Amino acid sequence: MPDTLVRTHARSLTLTQAVCAKASARMRGVGDGAAGQAAVDYAPEGERPALACALACLPQVGDTDGLAGALAQAEAEATALQGKMADEREERSRWHADNVRRRHNYVPFMFNTLRLLAKRGQLGGLVKHAKSLAAAKAQAAQQAQAQGK
Repeated sequence: MPDTLVRTHARSLTLTQAVCAKASARMRGVGDGAAGQAAVDYAPEGERPALACALACLPQVGDTDGLAGALAQAEAEATALQGKMADEREERSRWHADNVRRRHNYVPFMFNTLRLLAKRGQLGGLVKHAKSLAAAKAQAAQQAQAQGK
């Protein structure tokens, strides 16, 4: 189920796209043809008043500068809303991956990996290598701390 924020952005995007279509029709000189009314008629019941208000606030056919500004503003808003929706979906995807990782039990996998490495005789060398890396990292941290004082 999509997140409420994504649904809110999607509704706003639908309204913005309808305003873009209406402003662009008025700029072409088409006026208030059936496109604007169809957008209101096919909008979800709760969105109709907001859409009707947004369309009513558009400049009239002769005002090309006002229409161009309204169109540019609506297109910018649509682009911003699409970006927000993409960000929200990406964040939800990351959350899903994190939740899957949290629910998975990695202990049997790690146990079998360590057992297999020990059986092949590679575990001792890896442990020594890890200890030397940890010691080098600790020494570098001590040196950085000594130079910082």
